[in-house]
Amino acid sequence: MSRFVVHIVITALVLTVVVGCATMGGGSRISDPAGRFSFVVGAGLTPKVETEGFYQYRMETPGIDVYLVARPADLEEKGVEEAFRSAGLQADRLILNGSTAFGDWQARLYHQDGADLNVALAWQARGGTVYALVASGTANAMPGEPPAAVMHLLGSLQFSKAAGGISLPGTREELEAYMRRAAEARGGSISIAASRGGRVIYRYATGSSGTGAQATVDTAYHYGSMTKLVTAVAVMKLVESKAVDLDAPIARYIPEFPAAFGITVRNLLSHSSGLPDPEADHLVSIGEETMPRLDDVLVSFLADLHKLDFAPGTSSAYSNWNYLLLGILVERVSGMPYETFVTESILRPLGMEHTAFRHADEPAGTSVASPIIASEREPALLAILGANRPAVDAQKVAAARSGGLTYLSAFDILGPWGGLIGPADELTRFLDLHLGTATAAGSQVLSSKTLSSMRQVQRSRNGQPLGWGLGWVVRSEKGETVAEHGGGGPGIDCLMRLYPDRRLGIVVMGNVNDYGVGRIVSAAAAILSKEAR
Repeated sequence: MSRFVVHIVITALVLTVVVGCATMGGGSRISDPAGRFSFVVGAGLTPKVETEGFYQYRMETPGIDVYLVARPADLEEKGVEEAFRSAGLQADRLILNGSTAFGDWQARLYHQDGADLNVALAWQARGGTVYALVASGTANAMPGEPPAAVMHLLGSLQFSKAAGGISLPGTREELEAYMRRAAEARGGSISIAASRGGRVIYRYATGSSGTGAQATVDTAYHYGSMTKLVTAVAVMKLVESKAVDLDAPIARYIPEFPAAFGITVRNLLSHSSGLPDPEADHLVSIGEETMPRLDDVLVSFLADLHKLDFAPGTSSAYSNWNYLLLGILVERVSGMPYETFVTESILRPLGMEHTAFRHADEPAGTSVASPIIASEREPALLAILGANRPAVDAQKVAAARSGGLTYLSAFDILGPWGGLIGPADELTRFLDLHLGTATAAGSQVLSSKTLSSMRQVQRSRNGQPLGWGLGWVVRSEKGETVAEHGGGGPGIDCLMRLYPDRRLGIVVMGNVNDYGVGRIVSAAAAILSKEAR
């Protein structure tokens, strides 16, 4: 397993980057002979096999094999196993590092037991067929997310009517039954909240939030990388007040950052900076430990920063370190600690009283869900923590074990890229802000014009869409523009999504992984929209 902290704080691991991918132009569009789908193969991907239901490509630099597979399957897991076999992989040798969802896709990140091999998987089921993309490479070739060419292939994939549709729960009762089954199967809890027109229209919670504790609609969860949207709003407040220029180099505000890189504030917000995404295993605090200062983290990062992955503004690739720099920007310009500025200027005006950056700062009586993982994953988790922390600290990770599950101890995450903790229904107030339906106090956080600009797709230097707004992942879903962001890690799986045309916002949060968060959001959106007609 690589990158404990990265797994916690990114938008939910490896292929979350795909959420923000748009076809970048160029390349060849390949059509499935059966007429079910098509996709674009861009530069850098060399075809090895192209036939109905099986497509293999090789990316020589950095050395990644890519497979797009369509396999009939009555159960999704069977289809996934078939996809792995087609890619020459054995599912029983792959150890799950984490999972997420985006749109209709499920995604997972694995490493192979006893081998230097990382594997990324994205899949969905339509009309009795499982469609899967598998990318595999050494840890050096693929330390985190696959490179942009792989992301763009998946982002370009389009399905026709011949592929069939996605089967989703069709009523609240069916949705809640689905959530109950998913939570029970994984031994954890799932909460959902939705708001329309500034009013919470749906709340539901099910499952175990910890040993012997049942989740309620007030249970708080780790945001993971959904925190990045809050950081983006903090930056945009400074932009709106003319204290920060979006297109100014970040070196203007953080002089020790190399000006020669030419990275702007806009590049950081839209993940188009070219910054690499190195490991950050030590950037959690467990129990009473103290989180390192952002400036100290920056010193360590800069010591190893010798080159960018690509020229700023030419492409997009997810990096947590974009948001470290943005958090430091907030501190330098506002003159306040990052957490203080966010709390005083965003959370409290929105009435998010039970949302905080540290467990210790949650109001007394707040129930915080314990992240839960399968106990078989615990040794790998402890080994990764132990690589960068004293072994005694690593042993603090497990608070309890029961029935094959490990309940993780309370831990906090570095603030700007993943630190918030709070209940789902409070997060709807943040969604209301972006939908223009916040409370009177909340409406003072940012102007509607600025909020709208955050959902505008950013473009590369040659005018191609990057798939990112300013913080938001922006994509089209059946002709409708939606904006979203996920968060994930061991025992963290969350997704918030805006449907601006419907004035609808939905957030789902869980303390377990791989429960189908994207399906739940999509099903809830369809159900609630149907009820509103």
